[in-house]
Amino acid sequence: MCLFRNGCRFEIDGIAVSVPENYCICPDVECCFENALFFVPPDGSFRVSYEMHSDCMGTKETLLQVQSQIETLHKAGTVEEIEVNGLKGHCFTYGGKVDQYFEARFSVDKESGTEFAFTIHTENHDIESIMASPQFNKLLYGIGKAY
Repeated sequence: MCLFRNGCRFEIDGIAVSVPENYCICPDVECCFENALFFVPPDGSFRVSYEMHSDCMGTKETLLQVQSQIETLHKAGTVEEIEVNGLKGHCFTYGGKVDQYFEARFSVDKESGTEFAFTIHTENHDIESIMASPQFNKLLYGIGKAY
């Protein structure tokens, strides 16, 4: 287990991410993502992923496509605009009784369709209460443009 003390900061394709104190790299991700990092908080109540995607069709369009694919299986919220530390994009929540998600996508390079995705996944916890926590705000507002 890799535990981060005094926080962690990494950069990928012009995006800087600060991971809060005492988060661990998630070792049990079910599938392999080439351009992604997964972390869990000290209490293990959710998993956070930071992923870089290429050849996307736009943050809103990408999330609307995800929404249309899952609406028959899960409850899906409305896709909304979001801006975090100068990064613009879209976000929404979705899930069922067990698995629940918050996903935000930020446009990195419109010409190449590069997007940065920030996702919170929880099992048997309320995504809305996680989103209302200071822990969530540290994660979300720890994302910004790299300098």
